[in-house]
Amino acid sequence: MFFAERERKKHPENPNWHTFGEICQDSDEVIIKTKKPARFDEFGNVKGKYLFLDVFKAPLLDETGKMIGIVGSARDMTEEKKKEKKQKELLEKLSRQAEYLKVIDEASTLLLTTDDYEDAIKKIIEMLGTVTHSNRVYIFENSEDEETGEHLMNRKFEWVSNAKPEIENPELKNLSYDYYFPRWERELAYDKPIHGSVAKFPKREQKILKKQDIVSILIVPIIVHNKFWGFIGFDDCYKERQWDKSEISMLSVLADSIGSTIERFRAERKIKKELETKQILIREIHHRVKNNLQVISSILKMQSSHIKDPEDLELLRDSQSRVQSMALIHENIYNSENLASVNFKHYLMVISNHLTKIYRSRAANIAFEVDIENTDLNINQAIPCGLIANELISNAIKYSFPNGKKGKIYVGFHKTNSSYRLVIADNGIGLPKDISPETAKTLGLRLVYLLTDQLKGKMTIIREQGTKFILEFKHENYYGELE
Repeated sequence: MFFAERERKKHPENPNWHTFGEICQDSDEVIIKTKKPARFDEFGNVKGKYLFLDVFKAPLLDETGKMIGIVGSARDMTEEKKKEKKQKELLEKLSRQAEYLKVIDEASTLLLTTDDYEDAIKKIIEMLGTVTHSNRVYIFENSEDEETGEHLMNRKFEWVSNAKPEIENPELKNLSYDYYFPRWERELAYDKPIHGSVAKFPKREQKILKKQDIVSILIVPIIVHNKFWGFIGFDDCYKERQWDKSEISMLSVLADSIGSTIERFRAERKIKKELETKQILIREIHHRVKNNLQVISSILKMQSSHIKDPEDLELLRDSQSRVQSMALIHENIYNSENLASVNFKHYLMVISNHLTKIYRSRAANIAFEVDIENTDLNINQAIPCGLIANELISNAIKYSFPNGKKGKIYVGFHKTNSSYRLVIADNGIGLPKDISPETAKTLGLRLVYLLTDQLKGKMTIIREQGTKFILEFKHENYYGELE
């Protein structure tokens, strides 16, 4: 190409040349001024077509070295520049999508793990405001007027940046869908987002939105249990904005996660309320059972004062201790925060003290050694294990130390990796070899055998330097499942 000043003057009537000359005019002036060759990016419209040229220009000199014009060459880079522009736009879009996906992942994780729904929502709308470059992000919840049935919306959460807060705006409390936003309710109820320039919205919608300085808006519905619960909104208060389909799609996914979390918290609140009601009822049942057992124990105690036969009196006291043992379990549960288990250390200590009072005269010269691990036992195992302990301790007090003989009773309870271990031992006269829980005719040892079987446990008896009973049984949860 030859862009000499003289040629430009010669052909002012040529519109094509003249238009291209206008594109090149600035670079021509650089060459004229510097009188040195240079490379330029030149672009503009020629015949209505956009061109991007890679141009090299140099001064044109005559025989005397005087500059008489400019000579140059150009390479059409238009298509390459279009490709570069598309690649740049694609990379920017992918980068923006990656930022969105990161925020959505973090927000979804927070929603799945949070115990504080409101705190999680506040953090999430801040994250969304930052990644979307919005001036205001908020959540509205739907409601209905109890008297008129009118459909309403209320702003519940808000985050702002370079915009005035609207969370306390009275106009946004119990705002009518029916009057101002019937279009929104129709479309959002069918899970269709609303977006665009506020200037193009219906006049009634503009009346509310322009007061908040909103120029462009995106509204994404929140669906809870297949019903339109409310929406999350994004405001741009300074410029018109076109929301990309991929942006809307990703924000809709997050709105679904918010809806699922709201549904989960609703269910949890309902379950918690039901559990609280059931706990009150269960606690009351334990209280009444304990009271009834106490009444039975009191009746047995009163009855014992009228019995003269020592053997009958002994049987009555044994029955009283068994009833009292069960009553103590229910009392322990009633006073506990956990209605499904018993602190077994406390229970065994109380049982031991209770039995020394019942058999006061026989226990006068007996010392107790206690080695009990502080552990909880579920009620299904605590009652039979407690009754076994009651029988074995009372038998040791009654039969191991005749004629006021001094002695010692050991009470131990420990938890191993997979089982519990109850040990009741004494250094008394010992259990006769022909007596065992399996074959015993006495009610106490028969109970020990039956209750051991109920626990699916194993009872070992060691007859050395007195008697040692070792009961072992597996850990079970409240539902009777092995842990």
